[in-house]
Amino acid sequence: MPSKPDKYGMKIFWACDAATNYPLRGSPYLGKEFSSARPAERNLSIAANVVYTLTSDFQGTGRNVTCDNYFTDLKLAESLAKTKLTVVGTVKRNKTFLPREFQEKNAFL
Repeated sequence: MPSKPDKYGMKIFWACDAATNYPLRGSPYLGKEFSSARPAERNLSIAANVVYTLTSDFQGTGRNVTCDNYFTDLKLAESLAKTKLTVVGTVKRNKTFLPREFQEKNAFL
């Protein structure tokens, strides 16, 4: 974790209930070499696969998944939609799947 002040640390991804903040499922980050060893949805980024894996117990329930811009991805939204889950999340302006109108700096001001 190069941008963090401490040299060592643990990274755990959590799926939490929005109403109670109770952690429902966690997944420790074990490094690049272990990320590819996990069962994954094809054509998803590593970050999107984390979300897909954490939400596997909830697929088919019609729930909503909320995530930040590190995890938000069009392919993730399409994959989860097939499993009856919706996605809401922030998106970086430079994402390639965004229409050009949304990439303009003052598009919504």
